[in-house]
Amino acid sequence: MSGKLIETAYLVLHRYAEKMTDEHDLTEQVHDLRSRYSTHITRASLGEQKRQAGGLTLRTDGKVPKAPTPV
Repeated sequence: MSGKLIETAYLVLHRYAEKMTDEHDLTEQVHDLRSRYSTHITRASLGEQKRQAGGLTLRTDGKVPKAPTPV
């Protein structure tokens, strides 16, 4: 059994659950397979990016430097 196949079944089940007649039984089977083979999605979903592609976040102490006051 392929992990990708199990995850695809999980996603299809969630997308079309209201159209399926035996959704409860299929949900139990898919959850059993996911727990047995430990095939949880580990990549980020679209729209949940923490930073821009290619971007780099620089961490500071949290203080924002003040601009010098012109004299």
